[in-house]
Amino acid sequence: YIVGFPIAQNHEWWRAAAAIGIISPGLMLLCFLVFVPETPRWILRVKNDKSAALGSLKVLRGKGYDSEAELSFLTAGLKENSAAAPVSMKTLFGGGMHKPFIIGIGLMMAQQLSGINGVMFYAG
Repeated sequence: YIVGFPIAQNHEWWRAAAAIGIISPGLMLLCFLVFVPETPRWILRVKNDKSAALGSLKVLRGKGYDSEAELSFLTAGLKENSAAAPVSMKTLFGGGMHKPFIIGIGLMMAQQLSGINGVMFYAG
């Protein structure tokens, strides 16, 4: 409301209001992104460092949590994922996934075209 208030007096101010609405959240995200810890799963997968992953788990879960058990669970899950066959675009469009994929895309299109977006598009 504060950013949009000057628009009521001057209709040319919408560009600045839009820029403030876009730039402000982006800058806040960049500033606070420094404080987001790396996830234990990412540390195991990319860096392959169990001690750093355990330290991250202890920070995220707290002192009274069994971090070693969760670390072994994460390690086993990563080994399962690496042993699985890679997923490709051919897998998505072929076999039994073709029909659910088309239905999903159709439902998303129907939602966008039948809602307020479609009304505002044709009303303007």
